[in-house]
Amino acid sequence: MKRLVFIVEGYSELEFIDKLVRPYFAEHYQFYQIEAFCLQTSTGNKGGFGKYKQLKDDIQRIIRGGNTNVIVTTFLDFFRLPNSVPEYQKMLKESNIDKKISILEDGFSKDIKSNKFIPYIQKHEFEALLFSDNCGFEELYEKKIYTKTQAIIESYPNPEEINNNPDTSPSKRLIRILNEYGDTYDKVTEGNLIAEDVGINKMLEKCPRFKAWIETLVERVIEDKE
Repeated sequence: MKRLVFIVEGYSELEFIDKLVRPYFAEHYQFYQIEAFCLQTSTGNKGGFGKYKQLKDDIQRIIRGGNTNVIVTTFLDFFRLPNSVPEYQKMLKESNIDKKISILEDGFSKDIKSNKFIPYIQKHEFEALLFSDNCGFEELYEKKIYTKTQAIIESYPNPEEINNNPDTSPSKRLIRILNEYGDTYDKVTEGNLIAEDVGINKMLEKCPRFKAWIETLVERVIEDKE
């Protein structure tokens, strides 16, 4: 059985893989060999995407160590990417956000040069997934807060379309709403509590790029089982 290894940029994403993605593969595909870890960026491995070389070194180290029995993927926010990633300058010349991300993902693939690697960049950021349904906000916050998150959800055709600017990204919008009422946003704890209430099936239903990525991973898992 292959190992499916997720490289993520922070503890929010690490917990997300552990609590939502791993159970999804276990329930639907009886695939348990899932591992996830944060980018090794500093002493203590605190996560965060600093330089592309660090990510490349991690990917190549896992692929070399896994022989034929490993698939490596990434779960990185588009807004947090450093300018050292492949094709970054080419990406800047493109205006369409989906094409920008495709250019970067293709750049990752060409640079890593391995069919064991499946790059994925989350459109805008992790928090976009939280807006797949308002139930997570309703469970965690007061009505005056979740009324405003519902208004955001209703303003866009899908959560991955919620803005294209780091200053008005899904997380910044949530932070502003909470700050308005004297509250703050704990990305790791609250982000994942909301994600658990929403559930991965709703995210797959509402977020087309996220769905395409999970389906690609599923295809590779099924290929291995056959």
